Amino acid sequence: MNNLKVLIWGFGAMGSGMAEMLLKKKGIEICAVCDMHPD
Repeated sequence: MNNLKVLIWGFGAMGSGMAEMLLKKKGIEICAVCDMHPD
C-alpha cells in the first residue's frame, strides 16, 4: 500500500501539532509544509 502524502498549510501552533500527530501515524508522509513566515 502507498503512503498518503500530506501537505501542511500553516505551521503555527495548530500546524506543528498536526505534524506531530501525523508523524506518529503509519502510512502517512508529510511531503510539504507551507507558511507565510520562513522561520
